[in-house]
Amino acid sequence: MIKTGISKELRTEWALLLTGCIIYALSTVLIKDADIIPGSFLGVAVALNKALGLHTGMMNLLMNIPVMILVTRKLGRKVLIYTVFIMAFTSLLIDWWSPLFPEVRWNVYVLAGIGGITMGVGAGMLILAKGTMAGTTALTLLLQRVFKKLSFGTILFSVDSLIVLLGTVIVGNWKAILYSLLYSLCCAKTMDLIIFIGHRYGLEPA
Repeated sequence: MIKTGISKELRTEWALLLTGCIIYALSTVLIKDADIIPGSFLGVAVALNKALGLHTGMMNLLMNIPVMILVTRKLGRKVLIYTVFIMAFTSLLIDWWSPLFPEVRWNVYVLAGIGGITMGVGAGMLILAKGTMAGTTALTLLLQRVFKKLSFGTILFSVDSLIVLLGTVIVGNWKAILYSLLYSLCCAKTMDLIIFIGHRYGLEPA
């Protein structure tokens, strides 16, 4: 019986990991041609891609290496393994799909809302799978141990707002800050919803 329980748990986690990675990568590719700076280190990577032409996925992976080390010390080896997989797989998908994905010419505020919600769904599934996207999501899990009364999304939005500001400075487009914050807000609140739904089914973040 114990083996069956563990097997079911692992199947659930990996189903969430694979599905979450695909949705997460698609949400990033969806906004690639809009002046939207997503939160976390991914936002800095997107800004560097727009300003210098550097590969988004690779820059995101490199900047998150120090965070992965911190994750190992504070959240355990399993979370690190899942986080490494998430970072590697999503980075591969983002760099693979970006040249192939057609430009989406929607209203930028609509795109920010849809992109943020999509990102929130993918990221929320990855958090419930006991992984992180490194960056600010991993830091948020640690901060939530201190600020226990604040929801995951509230802490994440606060931290990501600083990333959005930094990304806006790199890109040099101050108009982008409004729809970038809308994107981050939609993402954070959607993650709260996904985590709440997961809690109802016995799924918890690391």
